[in-house]
Amino acid sequence: MEDTKTRGPSFAERPFLLSRANSSPDDMFHSDSSQHSDTVVIDRTFEPILHKKQSQKKTEKFTLDHERYSSEGAQLAAANPVQTMVVDFSSRYSVGRTLGVGTFSVVKEIRDRHTGASLACKIVPLACDDLTHQKAASCKPNGVQVKNDQLDACSISTREDIWREILLLRRLDHPNIISVRDVCEDMRNVYIISDLLKGGELLHALAERGSFAEEDAREIFMQLLLALKHMHSRQIVHRDVKLENIILVQKDDLRSIKLIDFGLATTLEDGALKTVCGTPQYVAPEVLHSHFGSCYGSECDLWSAGVVLFNMLSGYPPFHSTSVRTLLQKVAVGSADYCDPVWELISTEARSLLKALLTVDPKARITIDEALSHAWLKGCSLD
Repeated sequence: MEDTKTRGPSFAERPFLLSRANSSPDDMFHSDSSQHSDTVVIDRTFEPILHKKQSQKKTEKFTLDHERYSSEGAQLAAANPVQTMVVDFSSRYSVGRTLGVGTFSVVKEIRDRHTGASLACKIVPLACDDLTHQKAASCKPNGVQVKNDQLDACSISTREDIWREILLLRRLDHPNIISVRDVCEDMRNVYIISDLLKGGELLHALAERGSFAEEDAREIFMQLLLALKHMHSRQIVHRDVKLENIILVQKDDLRSIKLIDFGLATTLEDGALKTVCGTPQYVAPEVLHSHFGSCYGSECDLWSAGVVLFNMLSGYPPFHSTSVRTLLQKVAVGSADYCDPVWELISTEARSLLKALLTVDPKARITIDEALSHAWLKGCSLD
């Protein structure tokens, strides 16, 4: 089992966000990002899998267009009122070791005092202003105390942010998507309880192997596409598909994965999307372009899935640079790196699917149904 430094087998962490505090995505293209200091969310290094490329040790920090994002969460919460299932968390669950620490949450292994079952719990501290809606008389302040040094001081979530993720997850029911077992809330935190996934992140599995054989990558990718198809059929867009957010249910079992962390997920029910968010190495070009007034849709998840597939087959990311500005410039024009000799060993069909996924124009990008029927995936059975 991974330690807290390499994340753990459950809700690994909250996504890295692309709108820079007190600046815009436009600044990333035209200025040195290292000059900004008023930022809050730490990007994650790709050093574990960059065995062929220069490690990206320099990290960048991002924050979210919070006004727009929180308004989306408030609309979802208002349209889908849901009662928390348990208020007194500590009376029902005992808290064990830390499985992972993210920007907005800490993930703990917990035990159900009634059944003895081991589960995973994503603990999300509430913003101070949000606590006013709680009544001390009806909620004892005996929840888990998250240490100050575990989360960034500016990364505390609003209640709307948290319930946004929960409500979207409750709309989904698929074997390759994490499910919410229980939700608790007290004066300090919201607790999102799910099954304990023991296999670790796909990122770590890839780091151990260097790259995946096409047969193994095909099995994983088929499951990912089926999860996305289910989400999109319910008008939900993940917006942060990446290796860290794909978890193996059991160690070394590539035939059972789950997509996790819906912290940036949203619905298309109210129209196209405009919020700039995601992870720099995986974000779709149209998401970056939305800062300039354009919109985007579920096609952005297909681009991110293409980045995942590229990583699995080659062992390195298609877009990489020690400068976030340069990285995003490469993403914006789809300048993927196919120069490594490893591509000489990868089938024509796999390369064809990758290029169809990493098409800059979302209207010309391959759809999920087209991807599922692509020649490279034919004959893939998950039975």
